[in-house]
Amino acid sequence: AGAQTPMLRNVLVIAAAAAALGTSAHWRSWQAHQATVVHAMRGNADLVALPPGVTIWVSGNQYSQLGPFSHIEFMSEHWVPDSCLKLAGHSGCSGMAMNRRFIVEGPDAVDQKYGRRTPLDAEVVVYDSEEDTVAILTPSEFAAAIAELPPNRRHWIELESAAFVRRAVGVCAGRKMSITDRSLGRTVPGSSPHAMPSVGIVIPCFNEAHRLPVATIRDDLVRNPQLTLCFVDDGSTDGTLALLKALSATAEGRCRTLALQTNQGKAEAVRRGVLELCSDADLEYIGFWDADMSTPLSELRLFLQAFRECPERRFAVGSRIRRLGATINRKLWRHFLGRIAATLISNWLRLPVYDTQCGAKLFEPSLARTLFEKPFISRWLFDVELFQRCVDCVGQENAAAVIVEVPLTFWSERAGSKISLATYVSASLDFVRIASTRA
Repeated sequence: AGAQTPMLRNVLVIAAAAAALGTSAHWRSWQAHQATVVHAMRGNADLVALPPGVTIWVSGNQYSQLGPFSHIEFMSEHWVPDSCLKLAGHSGCSGMAMNRRFIVEGPDAVDQKYGRRTPLDAEVVVYDSEEDTVAILTPSEFAAAIAELPPNRRHWIELESAAFVRRAVGVCAGRKMSITDRSLGRTVPGSSPHAMPSVGIVIPCFNEAHRLPVATIRDDLVRNPQLTLCFVDDGSTDGTLALLKALSATAEGRCRTLALQTNQGKAEAVRRGVLELCSDADLEYIGFWDADMSTPLSELRLFLQAFRECPERRFAVGSRIRRLGATINRKLWRHFLGRIAATLISNWLRLPVYDTQCGAKLFEPSLARTLFEKPFISRWLFDVELFQRCVDCVGQENAAAVIVEVPLTFWSERAGSKISLATYVSASLDFVRIASTRA
């Protein structure tokens, strides 16, 4: 028994040290998570625009594994998102943790752990703390979104036990193993299933000083070191240019600002930006994105995956297909008018394209240079001209292989959009002008 005492003491000392180190790492990461989320909440224009008294359901960051003996529960309890919102300056709103503990019963969301019932508004506000995006859902959409969330996993031992064993075996064998954090649905640091190629994105801006999600853009640049942004100020009169210059000054050469003296329209702003990026021989893909980030830049991975799957593809188009497993929030009247327009355009192009007008598109640089070489006829409907120019460039029979539609997993219409019914009327006239140019 005496011989076993030192061994037992050593085991207890090692266990205590491991627990202490794990606890320290736990709280350091907890605090880092809090600072990151609070910073994003403070700069999110959609959160700022919400009226007092709104309940904000916060998703994401429920659980992440720090190692085999430590974990972090962050947004799993209500006091955390509520405190983060208060620290971010949204003191008039209340925060709720959105996770799989909830079920929707009638007009209420019921917390199955505590039995707490929370009345749901007709429009449920959901903030994704990982993507820094706000979505407005109906109660039924909210229920479906909860069902799509990953199951709650609280402790490291509840994770797939084989994962830690596989990683240990991989290290011993001198190989890098990729282990996915199932709760967050992404690969943990240290693994690299696909290195992101160098991508340049044009963001046209006209009077976007109060809508541009600067904090989100900064975070995207941090997460994607291969990403370059080119902002084109289209003759703004509200301080947008100064905001863009300040952003570019802090981005270490990864943001460019191109200023147009007068308002030229979105088509020309995008064209100038694309041609600017085409002069950068290091960029492997060039595209454009809407300034309000209705399509988050995190969706870029879907575009790049589409290119990886088929080398023939040179033109990737975001597609706002509302379906199970995706969050596509769009006003009903815009959806209906958009479907009518898309059907007419698809028939005219003789291409089975679902959504020509989504403001997220990515190109292979040599094709981009060809498609954007000449000015466009339309200020708003230039996307249709891009499709037609591509058909003219590669041939009708090859266009379907060169162009790929990428179904988005998230798209949310933002307040302050410059598209109105009058825009649709103007676009209809532009379509007539575009159609008249085809032989």
